Amino acid sequence: MGRYGRITGEIKESMTSFLKIDFVHQRREFNKEAHKLARSPIHDSVGRHVWFCNPPEYVLFELLLFINELFSTSQKKLGWAQ
Repeated sequence: MGRYGRITGEIKESMTSFLKIDFVHQRREFNKEAHKLARSPIHDSVGRHVWFCNPPEYVLFELLLFINELFSTSQKKLGWAQ
């Protein structure tokens, strides 16, 4: 098993739970927050990490932007936008 064998094995196993799944490569410069999140374990101790309460601020910020965009798009589609 290679360096990423366990991770790819977990992904392949999870794929069976979906009717359709697509993997798309997104360049780092276009997805900086996901890159920060993916690299964060390098600076953490060994092991699997779970956020029970407060994820890092950059994750919350991106999540709020996403929700805002989703809400705005929904309002426009429904004709509720001002």
